[in-house]
Amino acid sequence: MGMSDSSSRLDGDSFGESAIADAVRAASANVERRTHDLMREALPGYDPAAATADLERLLGDDWS
Repeated sequence: MGMSDSSSRLDGDSFGESAIADAVRAASANVERRTHDLMREALPGYDPAAATADLERLLGDDWS
């Protein structure tokens, strides 16, 4: 009985951790989308995704 209780508990913990990780990822994506929307409203013509891509291209792999 102890083994199955421990196993069930571990599975429940894993499920809980996975659910929390999924919720955090979804919240992060939502915050990023909302931030980009606010930036576009405040700065007409500004594209945060393009700006991020340009920055990554400029920094390249040599920045570490």
